[in-house]
Amino acid sequence: MSLSKKIVLLATASLLCVWFSANWTRLSADHDTLTMVVLGVIFGLSLICRPKPTTGKAEAKATPARGLIVIFILGAIVFMLTAVAGQIFGVHQLQWLSLILLVYVALRWAFPAHYGKDIALVVFLFYWVHPLPQQVFGPLQLQMQLWSVMGAEWVLHGMNVAVWADNISLYNGFQQITVPAICSGLKTGVVVVFSVLGVGLIFRLAWFEILIFGILGLVQVLMMNIARIA
Repeated sequence: MSLSKKIVLLATASLLCVWFSANWTRLSADHDTLTMVVLGVIFGLSLICRPKPTTGKAEAKATPARGLIVIFILGAIVFMLTAVAGQIFGVHQLQWLSLILLVYVALRWAFPAHYGKDIALVVFLFYWVHPLPQQVFGPLQLQMQLWSVMGAEWVLHGMNVAVWADNISLYNGFQQITVPAICSGLKTGVVVVFSVLGVGLIFRLAWFEILIFGILGLVQVLMMNIARIA
């Protein structure tokens, strides 16, 4: 690896660390962020370091260095514009997406051509390290609360316990038990699905196999949450 590529990689890694440091107060509000970052780094390094096919159709055609330099410069410009736009309009996902795209371009330039597919998978995987927007996370969390309360009601009925569910609360005639948002199980579900995705990509599972295992993981999280509430 040439000196210029090492410098670009170091600069990109430094930019990533600076962004995390500048946004850590906001990111740390989500208790699972550190877990997602650690898992993302582990899965990303595993994907980069796994054996690469270099023969037959699997061998990628090298992109000219001049073309990669142009792409990198364009990526840097797009990063700066989208980062500024995200800062002005408060769209954190836009900042994160622009940074991830810049990391992708830097990695594609620095590593040999046959690393291209795995680099794309690493970038796709690491995108999900960032917490989901509240507009997405909020409704999903509420739905998990409703399913958990409904499931707990069925379980208690099966145990001959007189309760009924109303929205996110359980009633037994004497008291009301409300399931708070933190007990929805969604954060655990997100970590489980992220882990399934990472392991599935490392072992080159088909997309439908990853999807099936992801759904099974969510079902398991929901069942455990129902058992805990009941």
